[in-house]
Amino acid sequence: MEDERVAADVANALSRHVRIWRAERGYSQETLAIKARLSTPTYRRIECAERDNPANPTLHTMVTLLSALGTADFVMKSLISALDHARPE
Repeated sequence: MEDERVAADVANALSRHVRIWRAERGYSQETLAIKARLSTPTYRRIECAERDNPANPTLHTMVTLLSALGTADFVMKSLISALDHARPE
């Protein structure tokens, strides 16, 4: 299914960037989970997304997590810009 592949690609990209940004800030997984008001297992599932079993966080959870990392404004502005320029096939 094409939709499932796209969702897995987005989940994998999110997990990769969250892991990088967390490491750049020197946060442990537990520290970031607390800052984002997530349980540690939930956070770990997002960060360790696997292609066969990707996490499926809600938009609210993604924004909360990105806010805890200090990247929400940048990511959301980039996403909105991409959506504004997207053209349906």
